[in-house]
Amino acid sequence: MQKNSKFHRMAFVINGIAFMLGSMVFMEDNKTFFGIVLLLAGLVNLAGLIPRFRNVTGFWIQIMNIIVAIITAWDYFDSGKKYIQYAWILVAAFSLFLFIQQYRKQNK
Repeated sequence: MQKNSKFHRMAFVINGIAFMLGSMVFMEDNKTFFGIVLLLAGLVNLAGLIPRFRNVTGFWIQIMNIIVAIITAWDYFDSGKKYIQYAWILVAAFSLFLFIQQYRKQNK
């Protein structure tokens, strides 16, 4: 297995789990809509691990991951949380890195 392939799979697992855990926090805070969006984002990321759905896991999922992670971090900053927002900034940066890497590979 290629190193790059393992890296992409790891990214989808980390993002999927982080989004699904984050959805529970939003549901507890009565932010149901955003909780559902995060839950769906987590499930879509994990679906990228299934060979049948790998064609779906492309640029749009990366863009979605970046946007959801930034919005989540922003909400945590607004809520006055102490550290969790930095984990979401890390998820956004990780997703942005993967997006740039895929874009460059596609345009070679």
